[in-house]
Formats: sequence, structure tokens, C-alpha cells
Amino acid sequence: MIALFCLVTADTVSAQRDSLAPEPGKVYRMHSRYQLPLAGATIVLSSLGFKGLDENARLTDADVLKLTANDINAFDRPTALRDPSGFKNAAGKGDFVLNFSVASPVLLALDKELRKDWVDLLTLYLAAQAFDNALYFTAIATVRRPRPLAYNTGLSLAERTGVGMSKSFFSGHVS
Repeated sequence: MIALFCLVTADTVSAQRDSLAPEPGKVYRMHSRYQLPLAGATIVLSSLGFKGLDENARLTDADVLKLTANDINAFDRPTALRDPSGFKNAAGKGDFVLNFSVASPVLLALDKELRKDWVDLLTLYLAAQAFDNALYFTAIATVRRPRPLAYNTGLSLAERTGVGMSKSFFSGHVS
């Protein structure tokens, strides 16, 4: 019984402060002086790199003409062979959800309790975005996977080729 009591209350009666714990009164253990500029610089550099990434993911007419529905994964086949008339509407909705999800952390500023930690939260958010961009860039640069749209023969060749058409593993929206 005494051992159980000691185990349950050990963290409340500790004589030493944990070196990995955040400062008293703080929730997060952040080094914003270093992490914030580094994450911000990574975001800026990656936003500049998106154009080059799209160019790297270009599909030519010859690339698209080699594609057949038999080559596409079973889970992509229904999307790839769907009637393309609703594509622009679906793409617009997907872009809205993406942009809203990227901007939605700003809503945290509405909470008065969280506002005091805005620098830490901004640092965490930018660091997460920077890590996500690095992971996405690595995946897209190393795996050329045509978008399911490139297989759709209901579209013109011009709509199935061009920049960004082989960056489907994994998509930026999913990222």
C-alpha cells in the first residue's frame, strides 16, 4: 500500500525540477528564439520551391500516351475513369478545405487563455508546417506517380499533361 502511494504521488513531491519540463507557468517547452526563425525560413524557402517542384513533376505527351488503366492502382481506378465534367468543381472544393485548414489555427487567437502562448503556438505551427513541407518535397522528388487524372481518356491530352501531373504520391492536399 505504501509503495502504491509513493508511485502515485512521486511527481508531486519531487525535490528537483525536471530539466525537460517547461518553465513554470508555461505549457510548452519551446526555444522560440531559434525555432521560430528557422521554421519561418524553411516555410519561405519551401514556398519558393513549389514552382520548381511542379516543373520537376511534369508529364509530357509521350509519358501520358504510355499510361493505361491497367497500370493504375485499383483504389485510384474509379477516380481516374470518372466523368471529368465535375473535376473543376471538386478541385475548387478541395482547395477551399486545404486553405481553410492551413489558416484555421488563427482561430486559436480567439481563446484568451491561449493568447498568452501565441509565440510558442506560432513556433509549433510553423515547425509542423516546415516538417510537413520537407516530407512532402522528399516524397514528390523521389516518387513520380502520375495523378489519376492523367489516365482519364475523357480529357484532352493538354489537360492530362504539363506541370505537377506526376506528384500524386502523396498529394499536397493529403499532406
